[in-house]
Amino acid sequence: MKIEINETHKNLISIEISEEIITKAQVQKVEETINNLKDEFSDVRLIILIGEHSKISFKAVLETLKIVRDDHKVIHKIAIVGNSLFIKEGTALDNISLPWTEKYFNIEDLEKAWEWITH
Repeated sequence: MKIEINETHKNLISIEISEEIITKAQVQKVEETINNLKDEFSDVRLIILIGEHSKISFKAVLETLKIVRDDHKVIHKIAIVGNSLFIKEGTALDNISLPWTEKYFNIEDLEKAWEWITH
């Protein structure tokens, strides 16, 4: 998992998932990154990129989303980019029950995802 804070939009965390299993250390790193931004920003945004090369498991998706659920007070938007009908449908369900806005984008719409998450 690759975790980066965007240089232009300092309140935006980019998470790239390229493996099927997410470790506790990776989860802790994302939590630390969110916690570091919470002190500076009241509007934290995430873009989660799930590459075509990744056959991510349901458990891995839940682990990643558990992180952001715990820190929901500062998170306002999450863009999820991938190639999975399962994750796309999950995003629609999340919007019903979670306090932030999530939007799913297909991999070929990555540019639209960046446009949406940064505005």
